[in-house]
This record gives sequence, C-alpha cells and structure tokens, in this order.
Amino acid sequence: VGHHYNPVYLSDLIIENCTAVSGGAGGVGGGIFSENSSLELSNVQINNNSAVEKGGGIFFWGEPNDEYTLNIENSYINGNSSGDSGGGLYIAKSPYGSAIPIIQLSNTTVTNNTSGNDGGGVSLNEVNATFENCTVSENTAANGAGINSVSSTVTVNNSSISDNVASANGGGLNFQDTDPIITDVNISNNSAYSGGGIFCEDQSDATMTNVTISGNVSSWEGGGIYCEGSSPILTNVTISGNTATVDGGGVYLMNNSSPVMSHLTMSGNSCDNHGGGIFMKNNSNPSFSNSILWNDLPQEIYMEGSGGGEPNNATIGHTDIQGGQDGIVPNDNGTITWGDGNISLNPLFCSTDNNDYTLDSHSPCLGMGLNGD
Repeated sequence: VGHHYNPVYLSDLIIENCTAVSGGAGGVGGGIFSENSSLELSNVQINNNSAVEKGGGIFFWGEPNDEYTLNIENSYINGNSSGDSGGGLYIAKSPYGSAIPIIQLSNTTVTNNTSGNDGGGVSLNEVNATFENCTVSENTAANGAGINSVSSTVTVNNSSISDNVASANGGGLNFQDTDPIITDVNISNNSAYSGGGIFCEDQSDATMTNVTISGNVSSWEGGGIYCEGSSPILTNVTISGNTATVDGGGVYLMNNSSPVMSHLTMSGNSCDNHGGGIFMKNNSNPSFSNSILWNDLPQEIYMEGSGGGEPNNATIGHTDIQGGQDGIVPNDNGTITWGDGNISLNPLFCSTDNNDYTLDSHSPCLGMGLNGD
C-alpha cells in the first residue's frame, strides 16, 4: 500500500503464501505492507505469509504528522511468521514524526503466528490500539507471544488470550511502558519463562476489570502475572490454577510493584518454592479488600528476605485469607497491615473442579465485605 492514501479499503479477500525478503519493503510485511496510509480490512484472511524482519502477515507504519488509522474487522490472521517482530501484525508509529496511529481490531482472530523476537500474534510500538471481541491464540515468540506492547495505549475488551507460548516473558501479554485497560477478558493456558499469563514492566500499570487469569504456566516465576516496577489495579479478577516452577504461582511482584486488588479471587495457584498465591520482593506493597485468597500452595503470600532488597508490606481488609495472618510469611523483611473484617473460613466455592469460583449461597463471605459486598 503506497503513500498517503486515506484510506485503502480491502474486503472479502484472501492473501496467503507471500514472502517479504528484502528490497523495497526491506524484508517487512509478508502479506501487506502499509506506510503513510490508512487501511481498512473487512472479512479478510491473511494466511501463511512470512517476512524476514517484521510483520509476517501485516506491517503498518503510521504517517509522520497525521493520525492515520488501521481498522480490521471480521478477519482471520493465521499461520504467519517473522524473523524479528510481529508474526501476525507489526504496528508502529512512524520513526519520522510524532503522530500516533489509531488501531482498531474487532471480531478478529489472530492465531498460530510466530516471531523470532516479540509479538508472535501482534507487536505494538507507540500506537493507540483497541481490541474488541477478538481471539488471540496459539501464537509463539520470545516475548509477548500473544500481544507485545511497548510505549502504547492499549484497550482489550470482551476478548480471549489463550494458549500462547513465549520462551522468555509474557506468554499471553507483555507490556512495557504501557498502561492497558483490560475488561471482560479471559487469559488462560498461556506459558512463558516468566509471566505465563501477563508480564508487566517499566511502570505498566494495567487496569483490569472482570478478568479471568487461569491455567497459565511459568517455567520460572509468575505463573499468572509478573510485575516489575508496575502497579496494576485489579477489580473482580479471578486468578486461579496458575503454576510457577520457582516463585509466585499466581502473582510475582518485585521492585516497587504495589497493585490494588478489590473483589479478587485468588485460589488453586501453586509453585515449587515460595508464594503459591503471591510472591513479593524489594518494596512491593499490594493491598487487598473484599477479596478471597484460598488454597494456594505452599502459602498464600510470601515476602522475600532481606537478601531480596527493601522491606515489603501487605495491606489486607475485609478479606478471607486461608490461615489468617499465618497464611502470610513476612520472612523478617516485611509487615502486615491487618485491617478490619478479615476472616479465615472456607469460602465455599461452587465447583472449583469446573473452574467455577462463584460463591455458594451459604458462603461466609457473602455480605461480609466492606459496605456489605
């Protein structure tokens, strides 16, 4: 796609088995190469294309001085590969100006794509991107196998991020200097070295509401979520059945990571070393309210000792935590701010065997939260 078309429309089209090697496209954009133009795709299949460098399926650069757009709806991006970034899609701001591209993906599936570095499914770099009712699954990369985002504004709604595999960080989602808004999303069965479900670093302060993070695996630390210098806000989030080989089966926090968690359900997570529910290190200070932490092994919350840096603190109120304060291991390098309304009673989940963590009508947690929640 050439320069300064606003926009180019493509619909009811299949683009497959193409390769970008070198030359004019510089080894980018195996299926579609778009620079300095807006692009709209509807009912398009981008299958089995490849690029030596970036954007196996689609490469999109914004225009330097205008907010050009990429809109993709009702489309299927499958089986594409790149040697560097963005196996399915590589989307970035133009390096020649300051304009931020506006990206919208809706009712679209990104699956079975591969990149050698980041963003097996989607790689975002300095863009404003929204995903609505999308499926991102079975992609592979070193970092951010599902979606990898650097210095971007990202919104994900009503979507599924599942079965993606990263050899390094962020099996499902990898955020660097990005504050994503994630609502009504299922993040499940992804795997990585660190951050099986989600990896957040460089002040990537996510806002997550009505999100399920389940069945993700880390071969090192942070089965569900790994936060380094990041403080997400979690509301009505379920973190269950995640595992880590070392620390932080559910959540791993380090270097000034202080998430705020309300109406959180943390259950059935495990690791081989410390912090089946949550592992904390170097001035990490999470807070919990109206939440449940139950049946995480080997303990609900573990704070790294003095060898792991500055002291930590956990603030807990109106929360059901197995073992009460005994379910928390400060390890002589942390404190517990134990607020009102905490209990240690079986929450009576309806059916954990079927991943149903709603509460039975006889649950002691009903009506016991702050403001009767």
